[in-house]
Formats: sequence, C-alpha cells, structure tokens
Amino acid sequence: MSINELPVQIPMSSARISDQSPEATSARRWVLLAVGSLLMSGVLALLLVVARVPIFSSWVTDPAFFRRCLVVHVDLSLLVWVYAFAAALSFLLPKSGASSAPSRAGVFVASAGVALLLFAAGAPGAQPILANYVPVIDHWSFSAGLVVFAAGVLLSGLDRRLLPSEPAPGSVLPVPAAAVPGIRTTCIALCIAALTFASTWISRPRGLDPATLYELGNWGGGHVLQLASSAAMLSVWLILLAGVLGRAPLSRGAAAALFGVL
Repeated sequence: MSINELPVQIPMSSARISDQSPEATSARRWVLLAVGSLLMSGVLALLLVVARVPIFSSWVTDPAFFRRCLVVHVDLSLLVWVYAFAAALSFLLPKSGASSAPSRAGVFVASAGVALLLFAAGAPGAQPILANYVPVIDHWSFSAGLVVFAAGVLLSGLDRRLLPSEPAPGSVLPVPAAAVPGIRTTCIALCIAALTFASTWISRPRGLDPATLYELGNWGGGHVLQLASSAAMLSVWLILLAGVLGRAPLSRGAAAALFGVL
C-alpha cells in the first residue's frame, strides 16, 4: 500500500503534484541511475566469476582485470547507488519555485561520470587500489569519473530547495515534514564531504606511493560521506515509518533539532 492509499491522514510537507513536473522527471532519472548502477554492479560480479572459469580464463591476459572489476563493482553498488538515490530524495524537498536548470542537469553529468568509471575497468595496465571508503583505479578516467559523478550529485542538491521555504503547490511525492530536515542534512553533508575531499587533495604530501596517497586522500572525506549516508537512511526510515504508523513518528521541530545535533 502506498502512502497516498493510507486511510489515515499523515502530516506531509506538501501535496502531490503532476508526475510530469520537472522535479518528478529528475527524481525518476536519478532512481533509474541508482537502480541501473546496481544492475551494472551485478554484471561486473558475473564477469568476475566468468573470468575465473577455466574455459574463459585464458581470454583474460591482464592479471589486474579481476581487481579492477572488483573496484568498479564496489563503487557502483555503494557510492553510485547510495548517492544517486540521495540525489533523488533531494527532489522531494518542498520548494518555493521550479528547480534550477543546473540541478535538473545533474543526473546527466553524473551518468557521464559512471560511464568513465566503467571505462576504467577495461583500461589495460591500470592499477586497482583497495583504499578504504573509496576503492579506486589509478587511471585518469576513473579519477575523472569520480569527480564528474560527484559534481552531478552536488548540482542536484545545490538549489533553492535547500533553503527553508513554504512549498508552492506541492512536491513530487508527499513526505512527512519530519523527513525534510533529514534530506536537507544529507545534501549539506555531501557538500561538506566534497570540501573535505578537495582540501585533502590540495594539501596532500608529495612523493607518496599510490596506495598511501589514495588511502590518505579518501580518509577524511570518506568519514563525512558516512554522515551523509546516515542522514539519508534516517530520512527514508521516517518516510517509511509514517506509512506504517499512519502518522509522522516525529514532529518537524524535533527532527530538525536532532538532525541539527547530528
């Protein structure tokens, strides 16, 4: 049963508007990218198995191919899936006007980043590095893919929806008012993570080997990404609990205070 079919009226941030709105279209595109990344991750996992079968193993001459596919598999199933879904959540926020063109274009930017990540899996000789938080492939296309994907996610969230405002006639999907501060917290945490990654890489020591470089470079920003993931998870829990309980589990004020402390 969907939230709209519940017999009990749930306090929502706004009313439903047309599924043909720009926000609804953008949210659907982000969900497609999120689910598509899981499917591609599964295909890579299948390739890992096939590449080990004796009949086909002779076709794989690059000894690092297995680990490169493993790196892209992990990043698609964790990074791309989670933060593409978080970007979709951002389009559920109440708004005072139409979303900006750059925010709607974010999904296309992020898709280009995913394509670069996939390209790196087949780059001969590229070194896979199983760094914490963000495993990587030491290749220009993979680094570019991560940056481009992150830029697309940030574009989706950096919009007037981040600012508290009275909603114009509705939102893509009715969400409990308590979930709104959580979704905004997710967007803000992603921005802080991006700044942490950028400052870390700008101030990184010179002359480090790739394994140490990526481990140090991804450590601080990776921690902040966990904050963004937790805020997104709690937001989804609030949405689901409202559907199960027939009422919002928290008031918006209480949720804003708790997410503010977080």
